Amino acid sequence: MSGADTLDELIELAASASRARNDVLLAKLARAFARVLRASTSLVSHVVDQDRVRTLAVYSDGAPQPNYEYSVASAPCAAVLRGDVVHLESGLAEKFPHGPRGRGYYGVPLTDADGTVLGHICAWDAAALPVTPQQRLICEILTGRATGELQRLRAEQQRRASESRMELERAALLTRHRHLHEPGEIIGTSAAIAGLLDTVKRVAPTDATVLITGETGTGKELIARAIHAGSRRNDSAYIRFDCAARPSRSRGLELFGDDGALDLASGGTILLDEIAELGPELQARLLPALQERIDVRIIVTSNRDLRKALQDGRFREDLFYRLNVFPIELPPLRARVEDIPALVQFFAAKHAPRIGRTIDGVDPDTLVALKNYSWPGNVRELENLIERALVLNTSPLLKIQPGLLAQYTPDERADVASAATGLHRILLAQSSGSLDDIENTGLHHVQREHILRVLNATHWVIEGNHGAALKLDMKPATLRHRMKKLGIARATTPASGSTSQGPEIG
Repeated sequence: MSGADTLDELIELAASASRARNDVLLAKLARAFARVLRASTSLVSHVVDQDRVRTLAVYSDGAPQPNYEYSVASAPCAAVLRGDVVHLESGLAEKFPHGPRGRGYYGVPLTDADGTVLGHICAWDAAALPVTPQQRLICEILTGRATGELQRLRAEQQRRASESRMELERAALLTRHRHLHEPGEIIGTSAAIAGLLDTVKRVAPTDATVLITGETGTGKELIARAIHAGSRRNDSAYIRFDCAARPSRSRGLELFGDDGALDLASGGTILLDEIAELGPELQARLLPALQERIDVRIIVTSNRDLRKALQDGRFREDLFYRLNVFPIELPPLRARVEDIPALVQFFAAKHAPRIGRTIDGVDPDTLVALKNYSWPGNVRELENLIERALVLNTSPLLKIQPGLLAQYTPDERADVASAATGLHRILLAQSSGSLDDIENTGLHHVQREHILRVLNATHWVIEGNHGAALKLDMKPATLRHRMKKLGIARATTPASGSTSQGPEIG
């Protein structure tokens, strides 16, 4: 056979192997590698660990052979797997008595783009194994194809591992979010709570979208969980998405996309917590997603006035009407003070064992003080207060030191609580009225007076452990925004420019 004929034959052999796909490809590559080098045996392997490889295709004595795993410690393959091309024209048995049986050997590493050795392709024969430039050229073609296939197999393996890991994370996430509230945590026998629970009982079995509004700490998420628990979806996922957190792909749960909140909640319920904080871009994407009638129960919460956000251009009108199907307004704690004793008992029993306290009762004067307090942080503030009191308490009779409450006098607390309770009743009666009607009831005035009292009590310190923001259970930035909105500013004396103790009213 002439040199030209030999080259044509080798190129056709390489082309035939390269046209193969999937499982057939590696078997054809091993066969072609052996034929190109006129060797009796050839194999393609992938690395198991630094000392062992497993064959992916074996060709010997004119036929495919079963795959096997072996140690490379005493074979020329060890040098190949370190990244070297190894060619022994003869003397294989003398140099590697425990290696492949034969005289000649030729091996080439198969590497990833970053230089990592994925495996190798090699051939050996009982006779000498010279390699001509033409054979080496064809072997490079075959090696390149084998390298590409091992890279594909590695990527596929990594993809499957990633999918498996994501599935485990998804299962863990679903398990975490399927935890429902304990029914006993909705505490109270007041008319406000009785009416609320009746409303929850009526809306829960439906698939109606629910908009839960109320001040911070009133238990909006607790009611959302109660609605899910009473629905036909209670055996499916309950996913809470914090609209204020704006998580990124690297830090938390996304709203859209595969394994996003809407995807995870499929068949179950999604809570869009604090929907008013959702940015314009996500608002625009959420509306069409909801209009596609996805199989998800939608519950939305907000402690901000969505109608006001609508008027200010911060919330889409079409999205508001899509979400405002069944509104539920939660009463503040000051509007149901008769529930405070039961709540105190519940929180004391909940936290006392963890803190190492035994509580036999509650001091009557403490209950009177708690009922007279205005509770800007609502039930959440009460629970935090009880927990702090348990840490400080040394008696089996729970007594809350006056210093733990905000620095209001009893008369001030009673005035604010009375005004706020009356206002809440007005708001309930006017729930179908316009925003202007609600503002005319004095909501802004009560909020303003309440914030002013706390600011004066804290000497107008906003941040820190003794600041007004903490007392009001607000973020400092939120408090400053509310002060600006309500026209609250600390006055300065005209003569010196120094700051006075009184607020500027105007």
